[in-house]
Amino acid sequence: MSEFDWNLATVWETIAEEVPNAPAQVHGERAFSWADFDERSNGLAAALLDDRASRDDRVALYLRNSPEYMEVQHAAFKIGIPAVNTNYRYRDEELRYLFEDADVTSVVFHGSFTETMEGIRPRSPSLRRFIHVDDGTEPCPDWAVPYEQAAASAAGQVRSPWGRSGEDLFLLYTGGTTGMPKGVMWRVEDMLRQVNDVAEVSFDLGDAVASIRASLSRSRPVHVSCSPMMHGSGWFGAVIAMHQGGTVASLVQPSLDPAELLDLIDRLRVSSLTIAGEVFARRILAMLEQHPERWDSTSIRDVLTSGGMLSEASKRSLLEHWPQASILDGFSSSEGFGMGWSVATKEDIPPTGRFRPGRNLRVLDEEGRRRVRSRRQARPERQVAPRLLQGPGKDPAHLPDDRRRTIGGPRRPRHRARRRHHPVDGPGFPLHQLRRREDLHRRGRGGHPRSRGGQRRSGRWNPRPGVGSDRGRHHQP
Repeated sequence: MSEFDWNLATVWETIAEEVPNAPAQVHGERAFSWADFDERSNGLAAALLDDRASRDDRVALYLRNSPEYMEVQHAAFKIGIPAVNTNYRYRDEELRYLFEDADVTSVVFHGSFTETMEGIRPRSPSLRRFIHVDDGTEPCPDWAVPYEQAAASAAGQVRSPWGRSGEDLFLLYTGGTTGMPKGVMWRVEDMLRQVNDVAEVSFDLGDAVASIRASLSRSRPVHVSCSPMMHGSGWFGAVIAMHQGGTVASLVQPSLDPAELLDLIDRLRVSSLTIAGEVFARRILAMLEQHPERWDSTSIRDVLTSGGMLSEASKRSLLEHWPQASILDGFSSSEGFGMGWSVATKEDIPPTGRFRPGRNLRVLDEEGRRRVRSRRQARPERQVAPRLLQGPGKDPAHLPDDRRRTIGGPRRPRHRARRRHHPVDGPGFPLHQLRRREDLHRRGRGGHPRSRGGQRRSGRWNPRPGVGSDRGRHHQP
């Protein structure tokens, strides 16, 4: 490759060239090398490029965690179109709304969702291509293409007529737990930079291809996203591992089976996990305590938790079983990853809900100026920060006025006026208490963390004036 195009597909293609026989994905008894991963993604990319294909196409990922999820994502990056994360718990009208809102033209779906797809297909005229992933349930219908046939449809690298670049659109849909889903717009380059900032191995993006090749001589992680990849945290954890040339192993059971997870950790020497707070932690701990000698899970080095805060007690218990691990509690949203981090080790477990700001975070006052405290103020009064600015290199002092209230990058026009794709702006940001100069503390409704489905909820979202209540939501990736 003569030029780096600031696209995650280029990173993954470079890794596949450098370590073709290294394992990329594992799912039950199925295993795929990096060469397999890239080759199968080329097939999917070719299948998506029919005679009506355009830059405005979108492909929906109506899938549970599986190798196909990341293959389709890679295919979308390759040809410069967004892949739309789809909540597989949606049914009928919810799905139809999402596909219409996102302008979806293709859907890749697991066989277990065939009946639902059959029901909405006649009422969704923009959908023109369906690819069926065999999961041992429903056979492929005559209106869909078998996934394995699509994955074998190309030899060599596939490119779209319009090419790809770092300016391509990446869409991340919120879950819609308190209203209709929203499509948050990122540039692919911004997402690449976010991943590169967080991954243990970060590339020199100024000389990216050479840096990627040189870094792959180091040990590569084996990762399991216990959280669904349809949510940002599960997806992000898997992408971080692949960014380092690692392996993503996915659970076969549709919901978390802690015994299956611990079997996988023991068998593959898994080094990192993504979980969703207290509910996941308690189930894993219960299984470890019930069978203390059954598994060797001491290979775990990193645990990323997001979507619900993890209590100090659970962190302490997990670190008793995984003494070499670090637990990274992410303070993030679909609109901005890495706003803050709370890192727990066996020797140092910080208070629940307190985060150290990410390096690209800026706290602004009502006038859009950076909030600065005096170092001489021994016990500064707690304040509420009304706005946060998140994004690589975005210093408020050097931004024009219309960009000072944006999380995740510069403002971009919606691709259709009626659509809800948005970079979040205005005062609708999470509220935070500043406890010390270097700390952020998440404040829930009424000033206290709230419960959501048995988990601690860690934030509050204020809608802009005039925006419906469905937008007034908080969602962690």
